[in-house]
Amino acid sequence: MAVERKYERDVDLLLAEEFAVNPEFSAKFKAFTKFKSEDAVVADYFVSKSDALGESDLIIVYQSARSARFALLIEDKVDVSSSPPTLRLRPRRLRSARLAQEAERDRDAAA
Repeated sequence: MAVERKYERDVDLLLAEEFAVNPEFSAKFKAFTKFKSEDAVVADYFVSKSDALGESDLIIVYQSARSARFALLIEDKVDVSSSPPTLRLRPRRLRSARLAQEAERDRDAAA
């Protein structure tokens, strides 16, 4: 089946499904991050999660064998040539830090 146009949301949903059902895929993806040595599995995932600091295409939350949680914030671009380059590092760092704090609070509350 030929697909005429690929939309970013379609890619986000496809990736979310793979993370949800394919532990080998999620482990290979994690191997490209600073968390590669963590023995962890996908605990949760979010597609198009947004708040006052911005939006993430895909958030993958992992939980390690020692109950630590960490998340990968994935931004994919299907049609990069049509998007002007933007620099939004500070809001992403702030949002990442806040998400990490929320995950830590959730872990503490569950303990």
